[in-house]
Formats: sequence, C-alpha cells, structure tokens
Amino acid sequence: MVETFQQWWDGVELWMAQLAFPFQFALLMGVLLPLCLGLARLIDRVVDNASTRFNPVPKVPPKTVGRGEPAEPGTRVGS
Repeated sequence: MVETFQQWWDGVELWMAQLAFPFQFALLMGVLLPLCLGLARLIDRVVDNASTRFNPVPKVPPKTVGRGEPAEPGTRVGS
C-alpha cells in the first residue's frame, strides 16, 4: 500500500514539475491555501476548547448598586 502511494505521489510530482511556473503557482495556491486555512481553523478550535476545558472562566455574579439591585448597562459602579 505504501509503495502504491509512493508511485502515485512520484507521478504527481513529475506532472507538476513539468508544468510552467504560473500554473504550478496557481495550482499550489488553489490547493494548499484552503488546506492550510482549514487546518489553522481546526487547530484554533481545538486549542480554544482545550483551554476552556482545562481553565474555565469563573462565573462572576453581576455587579450590584446600593440595595442589591443589578446595575443598569452603561452605568458606572463604585465611582
């Protein structure tokens, strides 16, 4: 199985090496750029989920004004 893949890959390399440079560049960007962007998004999501799981954000009660009433949005508390 590995040898079959290796032969296929050698054929792809030979085909791409024989193309003119602008076509090589366009093909590489058309294939490699979306793959790299997708991999970067996947890594970002995995790291984000792992950091949330291992270091969760503590739940903070809402700030209160005076007699325990919640502060209205846009008001400054404690000034």
